[in-house]
Amino acid sequence: MIFNKIDKNNFRDYSELNLFQDIYLEDSYVLKIIYTGSEILFVMDFVLKENHPQYQTPKNGEKYYYKNGVLIFNDIKIFEFCLRNVVSIDLDGAVDIGNIDFLIWSGERYILTGDWGDLDLVCKKLLINWI
Repeated sequence: MIFNKIDKNNFRDYSELNLFQDIYLEDSYVLKIIYTGSEILFVMDFVLKENHPQYQTPKNGEKYYYKNGVLIFNDIKIFEFCLRNVVSIDLDGAVDIGNIDFLIWSGERYILTGDWGDLDLVCKKLLINWI
């Protein structure tokens, strides 16, 4: 596992990045992961917190408001990826591959883990495109 190889004290939590200021990753769903050669894309249902500019009242029976988007790690310099083949099918038939349980960063280095696997990468830019 990637996380056993690092000193976590040198990293900061994702919540300290402006990009994730009003997003709750731990209950957001990863729908698909795509590698393009220069980018890694996480297609997701993001949980938006009430202060997010795109927040809306959650649907009846749901705890959170979910917004589809793509988390893009752009201009990747180097990465290590351990992918697990996990698929979850919800009662309503929706398919996902888990959550981002843990995301830490230091400079241009990002480390993530979830049911889908582990990712350790260095990239120049991190952004979210809303769908």
